Amino acid sequence: MLLTKHKTTDGTRWAVDDSFLPPSLNLSALLEMPRAAMLNVLTSLSKAESVIGEEDAPIDPHQEVWAAGVTYLRSRDARRVESTVADIYDKVYEAARPELFFKSLGWRAAGNGMTIRIRKDSQWNVPEPELVLVINRYNEIVGYCAGNNVSSRDIEGENPLYLPQAKTYNGACALGHGILICEPDAIRDIPIQLEIQRA
Repeated sequence: MLLTKHKTTDGTRWAVDDSFLPPSLNLSALLEMPRAAMLNVLTSLSKAESVIGEEDAPIDPHQEVWAAGVTYLRSRDARRVESTVADIYDKVYEAARPELFFKSLGWRAAGNGMTIRIRKDSQWNVPEPELVLVINRYNEIVGYCAGNNVSSRDIEGENPLYLPQAKTYNGACALGHGILICEPDAIRDIPIQLEIQRA
């Protein structure tokens, strides 16, 4: 199942497999349910109302996007080269507690094909295609989507305490085009592709 969000003349609507959900049913409401209950709701809905309207980022405005950093060896090694305080990344990589950081609120996230932004005070801005986990209030993974964790690498490398400035600013998070609802073990070896088009 694919869960998508759309801008319509009647406001924002969520859809599953190209059929609108009832207006009262959004991602926030679905994530309040246990995974099994959410799947039951989505599979039992009538498919009468077809989707119209512009696609939007698959997140509700008040929801948060968090990210984990230094999660694989290549990332750790790159940070050693880029950072003025390289050994701090070794401490993160070997620690039991992961590096987590706040990325964005939903209203700031760009959807598929929408414009993202880069910092003009940075000389090294990079896209970072990511696999996004959608997790409900019961800590169950209920779905996946693609993400772009835009980063200002020179700002982060200058000082690890500048991480929020390098990662968290308006237009630095992209999600979409929808949320794939599937079993957690169904995602294996999937390619993530990023295409950059200059405005």
